[in-house]
Amino acid sequence: MTTIDMGTRYGIVGDGQLARHLTHYFRESGLEVATWSRRAERDTGSALGDALAGAGVVLLLINDDAIVPFAAGHPELADRTLVHCAGALVTPDLIGLHPLMTFGPTLLSLDGYRAVPFVGDLGRPGFRDLFPALPNPSYAIPVEKKPIYHALASLAGNLTPVLWERFIAVLSGELGLPPEVVSPYFEAVVTRCRGPLPFATTGPIVRGDRETIALHLQALRHEALRPVYESFVRALGPELLDPE
Repeated sequence: MTTIDMGTRYGIVGDGQLARHLTHYFRESGLEVATWSRRAERDTGSALGDALAGAGVVLLLINDDAIVPFAAGHPELADRTLVHCAGALVTPDLIGLHPLMTFGPTLLSLDGYRAVPFVGDLGRPGFRDLFPALPNPSYAIPVEKKPIYHALASLAGNLTPVLWERFIAVLSGELGLPPEVVSPYFEAVVTRCRGPLPFATTGPIVRGDRETIALHLQALRHEALRPVYESFVRALGPELLDPE
């Protein structure tokens, strides 16, 4: 593994959202960053080794399932410190650093990037070891806990917008209400999730309103999200589900 210092040149493999965001963040922070992707190689003819020459730390920001085969298939990277950001992946040959953040099409402010926490593997080099010039909060968890950490992070970060998108679509489509009608409710939910644990909950499941739950399930009978509602009931009040 290479020695890391403040003058390290960094390399980024990939051209997806995370690669775009981290490339922007690193460069805005004054770090020297070289990039490579298969698309760029097709467009410019720049080979991986040439594009990342001098980069001691290389981040493989590609699809999770492709990370280990990619590293194994590119011996020219064997003398680099290889980093991946896949939240559940554990491999002895690469260092895992997962950004606990969702990255969309809009770039963040520099302060926004600096606030992103990175979660690494306990007992392995961490974010501060690899990126000493960056102030991000950093943590480490046991590698055997990474799948549950990442599974719940994925649910919290991705199921939430799916539910709100469907809710707003029904409100504005089938019910003819303006999308902004949800704003006070949305803000109240966000405020609740910023409060102390355990978060306060309300609604028919908490109250034990079996008949309301049955009406909900009937109304959702043609919805792809019906099993999500059923799973929600099973998690909080399984006795409220009528037997099949």
